[in-house]
Amino acid sequence: MNTLTRRTLLVAPALLIALLWWQFMWVGRANEVSAAEQQTELVGAESVAIRSQVMAAEKFRDSGQAGIDQFDALQAALPATDDVAGFIREHEALATQWGVQIESLSPGSADSAGSTRQSKKTGTPAGLRSVPMAVTVIGTDSAVADYLLHLRDLERANSIESFSLTQEGSGSVSADLQLNLYRTAS
Repeated sequence: MNTLTRRTLLVAPALLIALLWWQFMWVGRANEVSAAEQQTELVGAESVAIRSQVMAAEKFRDSGQAGIDQFDALQAALPATDDVAGFIREHEALATQWGVQIESLSPGSADSAGSTRQSKKTGTPAGLRSVPMAVTVIGTDSAVADYLLHLRDLERANSIESFSLTQEGSGSVSADLQLNLYRTAS
């Protein structure tokens, strides 16, 4: 056999083995790498979508908590019962804070159950009941003015129906108030 044929017989199988090795090892790996890159892109897109959903859920949770806080404040402002004792405690703290002395504080009887329309007799909004309160406080001119201004800061919904001021002498003023406390009609 001649040398060229022997070389061909030796090189051809080696070349065939190298070609098969390249086909199975490198082309297969290239396909796997391509598939892995596509999966990475898909996971990245899903990750962005999930992050967006988490942010929306957190925003909903936060706004939900704000709604709960507003509901709790509304329940405190408009309780389901007359809760005169709670109003008196809150009112005493306000009077102390602004330097006035409570001379008298007496509740009247609550109006009849709320209706679907505003009461013409009491001016009570629909769906609410009012509890009248007669209050007399004494203090300096500025203390009584501050007290009257800050009645709106009380947690309990209330309105001043009427008031009168009387000079008591030596810088003291007496304020007679007719208040309405509000509650939900049950």
